Amino acid sequence: MIFLAGDTFSEKAIRVYTNSYFSHVAMVFKDYDAESGELIPFIWECDMGQNYRDGARVMKLSEKLKKKEI
Repeated sequence: MIFLAGDTFSEKAIRVYTNSYFSHVAMVFKDYDAESGELIPFIWECDMGQNYRDGARVMKLSEKLKKKEI
């Protein structure tokens, strides 16, 4: 598990009301990448959205790290 601290209004509100540095969590798991067929780490997270989609989503861990949101 990875603990995350989001920067949206909703995520900041969660941090204030829970008196926590973190606003949500993510789970890391390995699965086969459809493009390469290799076993790679993915991240499954559910947050209040980053202006394009609210709710749960799965992405490659490498893509998440490039976004510098962690």
